[in-house]
Amino acid sequence: MSLKRYLIVVSVFCLWASLAGSLEWREFGPPGATLLNVVRGTGWVYAFGRDQVYKSNDAGLTWQNMPQVPLVQGDYLVDGIVFGATEQAILAVRSSKGILRWDVASNSWIEVNQGITPPTPPYGWQFIGISAATPASTRAFAGVSTGLFYSDDFGDSWHKVSANYAFQGIAAAADGSVYYDSGSSQQTQPFRLESDLTTLTGFTMRPGLPQNRAIYGTIAPNPENPLELLFVESVDNKAYYSTDRGETWSSPALGTVPQGATSAGWLNGTPIVFSESSAYSLNKQTQTWSLLWTRPVADQYKVIAANANTLLLWGLQTNIWRSTNEGSTWASASSGMHSWGSVRAIAVAEETPRSIYVGLSTSGVWRTRDDGKTWSNAVDGIVADPYYGISVRTLEVNPANSEHLLVATEETGGTGSLYSTTNGGNLWSKVTWENTSIVNDLLFVPTQTNIVLAALVGNGIWRSINGGTTWTKIIGLPDVNNATTFTCEAGGRIFCGVIGGFDYPNDYYYSDNAGETWSRGAGAPLVKSFASDPTQPGRVMAGTGWWGSGSGLYFTANNGTEWNAANTGLPINWGGTYPEADSLIAIPGNAGGYCLAMGNGVYQTQNEGTSWTKITGSEPIQASVLAYSTRNQGTVFCGSSVNGLWYAQLVEPLPTFTPTPQVSWDLNDDGVIDSLDLLLLSVDWGSNFDTSDLLRLLDTLK
Repeated sequence: MSLKRYLIVVSVFCLWASLAGSLEWREFGPPGATLLNVVRGTGWVYAFGRDQVYKSNDAGLTWQNMPQVPLVQGDYLVDGIVFGATEQAILAVRSSKGILRWDVASNSWIEVNQGITPPTPPYGWQFIGISAATPASTRAFAGVSTGLFYSDDFGDSWHKVSANYAFQGIAAAADGSVYYDSGSSQQTQPFRLESDLTTLTGFTMRPGLPQNRAIYGTIAPNPENPLELLFVESVDNKAYYSTDRGETWSSPALGTVPQGATSAGWLNGTPIVFSESSAYSLNKQTQTWSLLWTRPVADQYKVIAANANTLLLWGLQTNIWRSTNEGSTWASASSGMHSWGSVRAIAVAEETPRSIYVGLSTSGVWRTRDDGKTWSNAVDGIVADPYYGISVRTLEVNPANSEHLLVATEETGGTGSLYSTTNGGNLWSKVTWENTSIVNDLLFVPTQTNIVLAALVGNGIWRSINGGTTWTKIIGLPDVNNATTFTCEAGGRIFCGVIGGFDYPNDYYYSDNAGETWSRGAGAPLVKSFASDPTQPGRVMAGTGWWGSGSGLYFTANNGTEWNAANTGLPINWGGTYPEADSLIAIPGNAGGYCLAMGNGVYQTQNEGTSWTKITGSEPIQASVLAYSTRNQGTVFCGSSVNGLWYAQLVEPLPTFTPTPQVSWDLNDDGVIDSLDLLLLSVDWGSNFDTSDLLRLLDTLK
């Protein structure tokens, strides 16, 4: 029946259920992956991460996960290639379990290790790298701790080259030869193995190289012309070029000469050299260098042409950058990938719960303002260390001002710096203070957010009363102490874990006056992580940072007067000890609820540690740091040392049920169904009037 006039009354409702038994982990961001290699295939670009392989059919704009690579505990990917003149083969190399090939028929990865010499017990396999000269190559080389191997049948079988030491820096050439670094401390020079697989050439006493020899470097052959070679030497960080397969070398000195060269490669037949912050190209005819770009390039980056007009740039523990204007501008292009890098810190802006900040081990601070949909690298003003990059140790947002943050970085030589921002990370300024030690933890005192505390490595506790602008060291704590972590319980008492010196045991200190003075506590040895119930005073959980006697979790219900072990359900090491408690958080609104991150997973308790259960399923690998947010009625964030940032909602929505629409016969909307509605029905429906409609309406009027 066709109705001309009707009113649909729909009741839509959602039911919510608490996941008291388990949490479901989901990836959150930032986008990107810890990348090992990015290569072109037929119509696709492939990216190899430490635990995942991705593919893109739009020149790197978006990425899709290929089915999960089979890995075991402690195993990870180290390299990957795509090759094959007529049939495309994708090979992924695992660190200890060998080589995998993608099998289209079964839509899965299959192991292809036949012929690779196993190690002598008790040593294990160590797979180092793999190379094919071009996507059209039919031969691949693989470096293993037991030798150098090659395959001419897409990995179905491997054959050993006569050599007995590990191989690294493998670079296949288009003429069938291969360049590599032996990895031997006695033979530091690169070698070339000819296509006959027997003739070996070492690059010593070659005219044009410094001191007539090559030291600790890898030769990169031009995939389009095997006569041309590039070499960056790690002693003087200069680039060297050869047009006769390395018999003679030159060090071009015209134009914008690369300063501090770190790696070399080729882009469409053009020599490319990277430094710590720039990329350079060499005009082979004039022997002149030109600056290509200065950002976002950094140490150990590589670049490929994804298609005729698109460049992709990537590096280890970075995301992919994409340019369609020859490198003049770049945009992040890692959509669809795992988040990447070792997550050291998570800061949630509870004023604006869609704003989340993440600190990573080498790439600084990343920020999202739209609940993880988009991310930006918020590092302007932070000085990168030559070796560590921007290595975040801890990150804290002011709970009273989500635009005000402090971040502590770790630098070469065991030193650290502190930076402040008042505009949400758009620009950071370095804090000037007497301290040069690394900051383990920061705390904005909840009741007085202008007061900030810093826990330092080997330098005790420092205090600021102006939001982190100036600092004063707390007197009375031994200088040898490593202050580890803070928590402020619901009544205002602040706890700080301290690893003591010879005269002080591994206890903790507490303060009842916003950190102005401190007293020594007892009962919870070598505290690495603290958490406290924000609604119930005096209730605090402590996690230890060692594997020896007294390790594990401790709980107090009386502000530290008495501590009791709380380890039931946690994994036990050999000897009956417990793993280090890397991070602890309390779950607000869930009395007795805590989450604990250990190296082998995340555990939860609903009863203040009386029993713990592991959160299983797809999960962060090597969980290292936890944070809580009020978003979506409660969310736990977990940072991984391997595969980025994850989240789990404490309350999950059930499926939405939409009942069958019901017709209302109150056609004049007067709240009463009467004879007037009958009249309107006959007028509106006219010739379409159906007697069954009348009968139903009359039945309603009874």
